[in-house]
Amino acid sequence: MNKDLIKAVRNSYSFYKEELAIAKAATERMEKQREEQNNVDEMCKQLLQQEEELLVKHKDLQRQQQEANLIIADASARLQVAVKKKKVSILIEQQF
Repeated sequence: MNKDLIKAVRNSYSFYKEELAIAKAATERMEKQREEQNNVDEMCKQLLQQEEELLVKHKDLQRQQQEANLIIADASARLQVAVKKKKVSILIEQQF
């Protein structure tokens, strides 16, 4: 009877150790998945922040381009007026 009892305790202990190892492995897998998810979340936050910064920069560059286009358009208009005045001046000089 003692042998049977010792065998039963050993089997029970082995089963307990196996179950404990399985539970430990599952806990480690879950922790690793949680860490990976946290890393992914952090990378997503960084990408969203970079995207926001790029959008702000893009808007600023668009504004600068519009300002430059207005300056160019104004300069072109002034140049055209100056050229017309010069042509008129040359025509008047040629008539006299």
